[in-house]
Order: sequence, then structure tokens, then C-alpha cells
Amino acid sequence: ELGFPNKEVRVSFNRDILYNLVKQKSKVNVIAEKIIEILKTEKIEELKEQIEILISAISYMYLKEEYSYVIAVYSMLYTTGLNVIIEDNTSKGRIDMSVIVDKKLVYIIEFKVLESKREKGRALKQIKEKEYFKKYLNYEKIYLLGVEFDKNNKGLANFEYELINRD
Repeated sequence: ELGFPNKEVRVSFNRDILYNLVKQKSKVNVIAEKIIEILKTEKIEELKEQIEILISAISYMYLKEEYSYVIAVYSMLYTTGLNVIIEDNTSKGRIDMSVIVDKKLVYIIEFKVLESKREKGRALKQIKEKEYFKKYLNYEKIYLLGVEFDKNNKGLANFEYELINRD
């Protein structure tokens, strides 16, 4: 397992991964800055747009399996400096990704790569069926995000979300 001496090194490492995938440092920096603001202000539709921009900037050769998309989005989110947990374990399974913004706000994200359009909705359904959100019920706002990619056209196929508001 690869370890990092501190958060700054981990952020830098993930930013370098993104630079390699996207091949445009300026685009990565702009996306990272926008993502921080989007997550803090809960502008979820804008997050969808930034994921589309990121995925469209990556060579098709890298986008073959689910983990390729997860790595790209994880690296993008991690460059923000927020607390990003990949493969976040619960009693009923593993959350693909959790993003803790502050003591009140968390995002639970599940990714799927779809073979056909009939499969749409599987990601969000899994979060709810396995009750991944229960781990974070002490937060005021919990966003459940289902992010699905189309295996054939290598783009975002479905992006849906729900808010669990605990305040």
C-alpha cells in the first residue's frame, strides 16, 4: 500500500494523476477550484457538469472499466483538499466514495458503468438498498449521488441524487 507523509503530498500526487490523464494542467486547476465551491454550496447540477468536462478531457484509451472513472473522479475530488474516502466500508457493503465537506455536510457517491440504458438508476438504488447513508446520520445533510457512465460512448449516462436533510 502506498502511503503519504501528509495531506499536501497526497493532494499533489492526485493532481499529478489528473495532469497525466487530462494533459492540461490549467483545466485540472480550474475544475478543482470549481468543485470546492460546488460542494460547499450544494450546487449538484454543476457537479454533474464538471464530471462531464473531466471525463470528456480524458483519452478514451483510459476509460475501459469502472475503476478508471472512479480514479479520475477521486483524483479530481481529492485535489480539492476535502476529506475524500474511497471504498468506505459500512456494515452492509462498501461505498465507492464519500466526501466529507464539513461537520454538517457529506456526499455519498456510487459509480456504475452501464452496458445498456436499461440499467440506469442502479447506482442510487444501491446506496438506498444497502442504506450506506446510515453511517453518516449524525450529519445534517447527506447527499446520495448515483453516477453512471456509458461503457460504449465513454461518457456520463446518468447522474441522479437525493438529499437526506436531518436538521
